[in-house]
Formats: sequence, C-alpha cells, structure tokens
Amino acid sequence: CIPAVSAGRERPGAHRHAAMARGQQKIQAQKKAQEKAAKNKPPKSQLAAREKAVKYKCPVCLTQFTSGVPAKEHFDAKHPKDPRSDPETWPA
Repeated sequence: CIPAVSAGRERPGAHRHAAMARGQQKIQAQKKAQEKAAKNKPPKSQLAAREKAVKYKCPVCLTQFTSGVPAKEHFDAKHPKDPRSDPETWPA
C-alpha cells in the first residue's frame, strides 16, 4: 500500500486511490479464475448422458429404462393386458 504521507504532508485521496487499484486487480483476477474454472468444469446437466443410456421406452406410458429386466417388470405390472410385453420390440 502506498503511504498517504509524503514529506510531512498528507496527500488527499492517495491511500484510497491505491486501494481501488488493488480492488480492480482482485476483480480481474476473480473473473479470470471463474472463466478458467468454467472451461475445465464439466457441464452440470446430465441430460445428454441420460439420453444415451436410455435403451427402452415403454410404448404405453413412455417411461424410459436402461435395461430390459426393469422394463419387462414394469410392463407386466403396469400394463398386464397389453400384448406388447417384449421390451426388445419396443422403440428406443
């Protein structure tokens, strides 16, 4: 920090001005750190990964499943009278 006193006299606003310059540096450093972190951070949304994992979709209620066993159990429990009980024939 720059001293506000020079040769026995106080310079008006000298100390305040020096602090503001450091404040500006701090703000710039924070912005730079945020931008760097945003580049390296994976996206928070997992929707794309979830869409890739979905392999089965119930043709009646459109519930999504990642494997055939829970899909078959769901279909047998929720839609017992529907003839489309094989998850392998369902559209993905």
